[in-house]
Amino acid sequence: MPSRNSNNISSNIQLIPECYANRCIAEKLSEMLAKHLGYTPRVVHSYKYGRDRIIREIMKRSQMGQRFIALIDYERGVSRVYIDRHFELEEIEANIFIGVSRRSPDAIAVVFDPDIESAFLCMVSRELCESPSRLRRVKSRDACGIVGRLLEEYREGVRFMQRLVNGILGRLSIQR
Repeated sequence: MPSRNSNNISSNIQLIPECYANRCIAEKLSEMLAKHLGYTPRVVHSYKYGRDRIIREIMKRSQMGQRFIALIDYERGVSRVYIDRHFELEEIEANIFIGVSRRSPDAIAVVFDPDIESAFLCMVSRELCESPSRLRRVKSRDACGIVGRLLEEYREGVRFMQRLVNGILGRLSIQR
């Protein structure tokens, strides 16, 4: 059985996104991390996930000692307390953080402040946020069409994903 040591990359990491847009980021992240890890991290997402369920899922997996990367929105108000209490956050760019669990180095969170739309998507493409119909699509099962295009066609999207991968790999202590 593999050790729980965060340097041991043989125990597979799963990506757990909170919402549809975060799932699209997780899918791209999985592809990019596979080049460094030697396996493709599995993206675990359910349409039932939302803020409360993803927090319960994170807690459960953390207590079981599973290795995972959660992609979650910071939100506004008192709901931020959970993340502040459980993750040591470091801002990798404006309004985007990577955090390591205070309880387990195997639990990592990518946190968008206050949400992925405000922290990233609207910064890359203002027209996205100016169009209510396109913004609605980002919050639906159709999100990956729009998010995928932003990640691949916009220079800032490509740079963001590379910074995200580098930040995660640094926290996993993987020699590149």
